[in-house]
Amino acid sequence: MLVNWQAKNTETFALRHSSYASSFREDLLAEAERIKGRDLPKSNYSAPTLFNLRPAVEVVYGLNFCGVHGPEVRIAALEEAREDATWYLEGLDNLHVPGQSSAIQRALDVALEHVRAESPGGTEYHPALQRAYPASLVPERVASQVHNAIAEEGLGPPSVHDLLLNTLATLHRCMRIAFENEEDWLVEVLEEEREGIAAQAAVALEHLEREARERSGDKQH
Repeated sequence: MLVNWQAKNTETFALRHSSYASSFREDLLAEAERIKGRDLPKSNYSAPTLFNLRPAVEVVYGLNFCGVHGPEVRIAALEEAREDATWYLEGLDNLHVPGQSSAIQRALDVALEHVRAESPGGTEYHPALQRAYPASLVPERVASQVHNAIAEEGLGPPSVHDLLLNTLATLHRCMRIAFENEEDWLVEVLEEEREGIAAQAAVALEHLEREARERSGDKQH
């Protein structure tokens, strides 16, 4: 079943508030402890067997990934960590925070400049996403769900693709927290869900690019 995109989007942006982030971490770990050992539902999507047979070349959150899927996971994980660091540092560089010494303020400015400049953005992530989850290999049932959601989306941002990326960011945050707290079993469960959302994001991205090509073709005629 297609996830509730708007709810996921709201949740993602709520994580910008540090007090909420702390509560989110505690709630996640409490829920992990509560459901530990239970049989959990499987993801709606599984990577093609062809990819599963490839040798592991990268490790992210303690999980092994092949050369096809590894870059997509790594780039997204680095972006989530960068965003988390940015939100934390911006919280210190705030009008409501007591004034810092000149040395601390300079260090804070340099740190913020560094993390903001490190964002890979879509230029790196989008190609990695499409290599990991070619739209032509995504199950038709999953692709149809995405296309139906796109057909129902309203005018203007955020698009279904944007909301899917926000959902992925939330899942990466959950995986990082679980990994930091040595909840390896939870990391594996979240990865199954993440794969499904990433596959849907690849379909939505392919749709956006196809529309862009069609508009470009119309302008040329």
